[in-house]
Amino acid sequence: MDRLVKTIGASALLASSAAIAGTPCPPHQAGVPYPWTNNDFVSGDKWADVELELDATGKATACRVVKSNMDREDNFWVCGAMQVQGQYDPVMKDGVAVAGTIHTKMNMPGSRHRDADMAARKKWFREHPQERWDCYPE
Repeated sequence: MDRLVKTIGASALLASSAAIAGTPCPPHQAGVPYPWTNNDFVSGDKWADVELELDATGKATACRVVKSNMDREDNFWVCGAMQVQGQYDPVMKDGVAVAGTIHTKMNMPGSRHRDADMAARKKWFREHPQERWDCYPE
């Protein structure tokens, strides 16, 4: 039994070291969708059209949900997240950053959308066998 465990461990180590020694993963930029991602609206997705007040540095100082398909509490959390975690380019006027208002959208995929993306991910990897799963974290 001990020999079997050692053999399996050695095989796993060799397999993982081959992946590590392989070609480097392509760089991925935050916010850029993966090649299989469906950016269309799917039934069950949540969305909001949002107005944000920005200071001259691009930091959100106020938020208002203009229109959405979510309830009031979810709108509250959307605004909170967009104000605390959002990174925005400041409003420019005559080449100078000024305080101002921007309009943006927020989309949150529902379970049908996530299931469709997972199926598309599996299909994409079947069609691109040269790609490594570890280069595209979920």
